[in-house]
Amino acid sequence: MKKLFLAVVLTANSISPVVASENENSSFICDDIRYVTTGENTCAVSQRKADYIIQWPGYQGDIVIPETVTYLGKIYYVTEIKDKAFNLCTQVTSVTLPPTISKIGSFAFSMCSELKSINIPDVVEIGERAFLSCMQLCSIKLPKTLTVINPGTFKNCGIQSFEIPETVTTIGEEAFSGCFDLVELKLPTSLKTIAPNTFFGCNKLQTIQIPDEVVELGKEAFADCKALNEIILPLNLKKINQGTFSNCSGLISVSIPQTVTEIGSEAFLECTELSSINLPKELSIIEPKTFYGCLNLQSIEIPETVTEIGDSAFTMTGINDVYIPEFTAFIGECAFAGCKNLMNITVAESNAAYASTDGVLFSKDFTSLVQFTSGKTTYAIPEPTTTIMPMAFYANPDIKAITIPNTVTKIGREAFRNCTKLSHLTLSTNLSFLSANAFGGCYGLISVTYLAQEPVSLSVGFPSKVTATATLNYLASAEEKIAATSPWNKFQNRIGRDADFEASLREIAAPAAGGAVYDLQGRRVSNPTRGLYIINGHKTLLH
Repeated sequence: MKKLFLAVVLTANSISPVVASENENSSFICDDIRYVTTGENTCAVSQRKADYIIQWPGYQGDIVIPETVTYLGKIYYVTEIKDKAFNLCTQVTSVTLPPTISKIGSFAFSMCSELKSINIPDVVEIGERAFLSCMQLCSIKLPKTLTVINPGTFKNCGIQSFEIPETVTTIGEEAFSGCFDLVELKLPTSLKTIAPNTFFGCNKLQTIQIPDEVVELGKEAFADCKALNEIILPLNLKKINQGTFSNCSGLISVSIPQTVTEIGSEAFLECTELSSINLPKELSIIEPKTFYGCLNLQSIEIPETVTEIGDSAFTMTGINDVYIPEFTAFIGECAFAGCKNLMNITVAESNAAYASTDGVLFSKDFTSLVQFTSGKTTYAIPEPTTTIMPMAFYANPDIKAITIPNTVTKIGREAFRNCTKLSHLTLSTNLSFLSANAFGGCYGLISVTYLAQEPVSLSVGFPSKVTATATLNYLASAEEKIAATSPWNKFQNRIGRDADFEASLREIAAPAAGGAVYDLQGRRVSNPTRGLYIINGHKTLLH
């Protein structure tokens, strides 16, 4: 006779008896493996929690799971590996599973750091992170009964090559993330979804072809695949998410299908070897940092459909020429900052928001200087300008002398940062706001001219290295105010000048033979070196 156990279930209005048989979910050990019954004649391999009391070290060595086990005289078919059954069994080296297994639970073999081989029978489900951090597991064959690879299933495994069955339609988040030794991967044509971080950090993966049924690539799906040099995108792809290929530093060329309508921010960030890529004709937004740090990207055609270019979209790329189309109504901060090869920006005449002159990008009314370009050693900003946008001159490799007109009241964040050749600077007398690091790294500054009658105190100034070595030319009649006002009083070398000191700056390689050369203090110089001097009555930059 079966023994009956009485359990009491409390509800809001009554107390009801629940009857359970002795064999329901019974747990037992057979040949040092713990099982738990799951049905009338089925059972599953489970974790040996109860044995932790006697400091049992966990499953070890070569594990062989039988098709059937006998408990209390009854035969049970082994059909499942329970969640965490072999979790943290660091001394297990191989596992043989019977054909009766239909399910492997979540974390079932996670952290089995010495597991080198396992066979997978015709299961219909492998749980999340089932083989997480099995670092010695170099190869595995999946059955054709599987339709989904769950999140993190093989994360941080030592797998080197992998062929996914044609039956699989979905690969979950982080499924192969951190598989540092994965070199070869074949995706099934049946695949419809690649989730976020699926192949994140697969450093040795070199090529991959994404099946045509895939319409979306998840966030950072291939991020940090540094050896990836070729990717074939599906013909029906519609969306590339944020950071999908970020830090794929070996990627050289990408052909984006015309079906794509959305490319997420940082999608190709720091793809330093990327030299060729096209943008689809239906794209409307180039998101922030999409191509940030693509140093070898020398040219790109912005589609006529683009209405917005996000912050830092092309920062630190190798592009040399840009055309802004008619309907682009917004260009974010630093969109083209640090592009040392960028010589020219052209804007469609019919564009209502932006314009360009001399290859420099401005707002349509020329009140904001958005982006300066390379190839110019001296430049006088036109008078309508009131604002110099953040990083407008950032790391410009050529500029040596800048004249900022009195219409300018604001200089944005890092506007001239790391302009290492900049030696002469004439500031607006109406300057009222200087953002952080506006002149950071401009250690080549020799002369700063600020001829304001009423010097304005600015909370942000110049680097101490600049104030220690450069000369400040100020209006002599404002000497007392200069001495009492920061950041002007930080300059150790200050010279009072007349209002007509704003002579034009010339630039020459060497003075004419016999020509008199004077420093800015009016002293004659016999052997002038690189710097700013007075020659024939004009401020002149020797280089």
